[in-house]
Amino acid sequence: MNKQEYPWIDYMKLAAAVLVVIMHINPMENTTGFVHLLFCKTPGPLANAFFFIVAGYFFARGQGPSLGRGCLSWSKAGRTLKRLIALYLLWSVICLPMAIYSLLPEFLMRFLVWIV
Repeated sequence: MNKQEYPWIDYMKLAAAVLVVIMHINPMENTTGFVHLLFCKTPGPLANAFFFIVAGYFFARGQGPSLGRGCLSWSKAGRTLKRLIALYLLWSVICLPMAIYSLLPEFLMRFLVWIV
């Protein structure tokens, strides 16, 4: 299969990734009003929506002409779904130690309060 490149999508993905980073580092946490809304609350949802739109676009293109006829190629959709589930499970396993570590102090404090 001949891969077609979309440089404008790559540039937009980079911009969306920067927006996600801005949302997570919260550079203007002490601001309020319009500035806070513009730089802290807006970037994340915009970036998430963009990533979903791009994923849907490439998923539809991967379906080929069958999607244009109104039918979904279940074999292709199944392969895509299996790959996405495998990536999700891999990422969950990678993040699990961090999640446990972040919740452990709170759990121990509640347990100690319950004992005493």
